[in-house]
Amino acid sequence: MTLSSNVVVTAVQEASLRGQIAATTRLLELQQQLTETVRGQQTFGLRANSMRSAGIGTGPDAGHITSTAKATGTDTGRADGTPGQVARRRAEKRFNSSN
Repeated sequence: MTLSSNVVVTAVQEASLRGQIAATTRLLELQQQLTETVRGQQTFGLRANSMRSAGIGTGPDAGHITSTAKATGTDTGRADGTPGQVARRRAEKRFNSSN
């Protein structure tokens, strides 16, 4: 009886450890994806910063957007603002051009 109990307990522990290993592996994969995303964003931001420093804008209103971002404390180091700001401006342009 004790032997079979030990076998069952060991099997449950093994299954639990396998689950923990799978969860940890998945977390590591997600962390790697996040790291790659942040590195890409950093590279993009550095590139945009270099362009702005060189006087090369990213559009006709790049200077305005940058000065507005600095004035409002939302300057992200990107010449075109955050992804949300970019999406909002695109939506506004579409709306204004349709009216």
